[in-house]
Amino acid sequence: MKTTMTILSAFAAVAALAAEPEPKNVPELMTTKSGEKVTSVETWEKVRRPELMEIFLENEYGRRPVERPDSLSFETAEPDKLMMDGKAIRKRIRVSWKGPLASQSFVFTAFIPVTAKERPAPGFILICNRPAAANIDPERVNKSEFWPAENPSGTVPICRITPMVGGQSL
Repeated sequence: MKTTMTILSAFAAVAALAAEPEPKNVPELMTTKSGEKVTSVETWEKVRRPELMEIFLENEYGRRPVERPDSLSFETAEPDKLMMDGKAIRKRIRVSWKGPLASQSFVFTAFIPVTAKERPAPGFILICNRPAAANIDPERVNKSEFWPAENPSGTVPICRITPMVGGQSL
């Protein structure tokens, strides 16, 4: 009986942990800070959207502690390459900068859809702290579920970043 109660208690604890908690302090999307309902495009663009962007800056993205370094530079790391069965062009760009204590760089890999009508094309960035060769291979030899760049809908996610230190991938 005691074992059964222990198992039931464990299941109850797991169920309680698995239940998704309701988010707290999440602002109403279509209500301004002053309590006004957003009912027009103008109110959205001039009032509510800037308010939400400020909330993201304060709570999610943060603010830039310094301005763009004067030494920031971009250079082609590898020639462009047609990838993903001809659906995308892969671009590899090295971003470098120097600071008072060290120099840093990383390689930015962008997959630009060949069919993108707009230039610059919209994109997504993936910053991966997992082993790059197994999870974000720019050659697309090792295709990881962590970063499914080729997906069944036929669309192509755009970008990813591979951190580099001293010219070596992390």
